[in-house]
Amino acid sequence: MIVDTTLEIMEGHFLRGYGDNQRPDVDIHLMPGAVVTAETFLAGKQGSIGRLNKVGNLIEGFETPYGMELLSSVHWVAKHKTPPAIDSESAIDAVLVCNNRKRMMFKSAHIHVAWEHLKHQRAG
Repeated sequence: MIVDTTLEIMEGHFLRGYGDNQRPDVDIHLMPGAVVTAETFLAGKQGSIGRLNKVGNLIEGFETPYGMELLSSVHWVAKHKTPPAIDSESAIDAVLVCNNRKRMMFKSAHIHVAWEHLKHQRAG
C-alpha cells in the first residue's frame, strides 16, 4: 500500500507515531521543524495545498495507526472490493472478512463510524 510506504519513509524525520504500530492508540504527530519544511516546500503550490487540506479533513479524528488502517480499510471495501460495499452494514461485513487480524482488531461500531465519516466527506 503506497500510504504505508510514504508514512514509513516519513517516520522519524517529519512525523512520529506511525511506526508505533504495536501501539495502535498512539497519535501520529509532526516532528519539530516539519511544518516549516513543508511550508517552504509548498510555497506557491496552491493546488498541492488544497489537496493536502482535503486529506487533513479526511483523516481528522483518525490520526492513530488504528484509525488510519480503519479508514483505509473501509475506503478499500467501498472502492475496490467486488462487489463494493454500499452501506455501513456491507462495509462491516466486508472488512471483517478481509482477514483474521482485521476481524479481531476492528469493532463493528468503529467501522460504522468510519463509513459515515467517509460518506460525509464525499458529500462535502
